[in-house]
Amino acid sequence: MMKLIQKMLTVLLLFAGWLTVAQACHEEKNDWLSGHKDKFSTNAITLSTEDTMAFTSTSTSCDAYTFFLHKKYDQVVENAAQGTGEYLNVVATNQGCPVQFHQEFGSALKADFAVVFQGTSREKPQFLIRRFQQVIESNPQLKLACTGV
Repeated sequence: MMKLIQKMLTVLLLFAGWLTVAQACHEEKNDWLSGHKDKFSTNAITLSTEDTMAFTSTSTSCDAYTFFLHKKYDQVVENAAQGTGEYLNVVATNQGCPVQFHQEFGSALKADFAVVFQGTSREKPQFLIRRFQQVIESNPQLKLACTGV
């Protein structure tokens, strides 16, 4: 009986964690990912259903990568200015660059830092993803090595 309760709690915690991502991607206040309103906040089951459907069926391209860029924007900017760092490695991986090209990706971002981050913000990670892709396309080594998003 105790093992069953532990399994149920584990599943509940995993679902709650996933639901947090879904809610973050569909809050009414996020202009870049608006889509589903929190109109059922008094009914947890309905809210969970709404967020689950929103997260899996939205056309706003909210996924773990855009969520990461939104939440860790400042760290990504700092790493890009330095041309290296763990957050930049996550970006390189999500842009389809193999590990052996992470340093080249970081160097390219550092060289084009002003252009890549000009006018960007955490609210519009899609623009940042496109600019990362432009950096890859303009670098012959990265263009061949990185598969893109």
